[in-house]
Amino acid sequence: MQSVVQIIGCYEVNNNDNKLKPWDNTNIEKGDILYSLNNEFVRSTEDITRIINEAKEEEISIKLIRNDHYINSKIKIVENEYNKKTIGLYIKDKISGVGTMTFINPNTKRYGALGHGVTGALNKGNLLVSSVQGIKKATSGVPGEKYATLSKTTLGNIEENTEIGIFGEVDSLPNQSTVHVLYHNYVKKGKAQIATVMNGNTIQYYDIEILEVKQQNKADIKGLKIKITDKKLIELSGGIIQGMSGSPIIQNGNLVGAVSHVTVDNPLYGFGVFAEWMFYETQ
Repeated sequence: MQSVVQIIGCYEVNNNDNKLKPWDNTNIEKGDILYSLNNEFVRSTEDITRIINEAKEEEISIKLIRNDHYINSKIKIVENEYNKKTIGLYIKDKISGVGTMTFINPNTKRYGALGHGVTGALNKGNLLVSSVQGIKKATSGVPGEKYATLSKTTLGNIEENTEIGIFGEVDSLPNQSTVHVLYHNYVKKGKAQIATVMNGNTIQYYDIEILEVKQQNKADIKGLKIKITDKKLIELSGGIIQGMSGSPIIQNGNLVGAVSHVTVDNPLYGFGVFAEWMFYETQ
């Protein structure tokens, strides 16, 4: 999950006796997501301030997301009456972002996702449809991430934000195959797979190895230590990246865990929470 910048309005910039509209030809609408400025991905209001202050041009590129579509335009940088650079937008940060739904309990219509909590967020929210549009590859010390659009289509609600994931209820059950949840004491070291989406909405399976299986008597986010071994996934993402959190870990056809964390120094390695602990939250 990450902070996403949403545009909530535009304003005229006072410049001595002039009223400037740097956004005048951009087709910006209230509710648009500000994806990038000057070809730099925007995660926070601080990013906006830095980018416009560092820009040498009087006009820079702006990319917006609206209804799952990208909108590319140009926006002017102007100075206000205090000689501060601005682009004349009212914006706000909101906790939003891309993660993976791990499973849905068909008996209760409750789901488990992420495999870890969301820092700084409340317990309530909505689950939205997303579509992966691109990948930032991970390298040693630099985390990668999925770039995705979020639609306004609601899948369900968020009722709990806990240490081991987010939980709530879906509006309807999808037409998907079922798997058994394996108790953690039956999970073994060795070959396994993760299921995740790397492009659009297509679920794909990638090979991993479970290196360590911890014996736990209570829920903890680091029950499994894993290593990505799939050459295709390594070439595509460099290993575990942001947005993979919650990706189901499958061993011998059973759901045994969910990806929870990456080792930043070596993104081939990471951790998983046992699916058993998440499943209890959906009963």
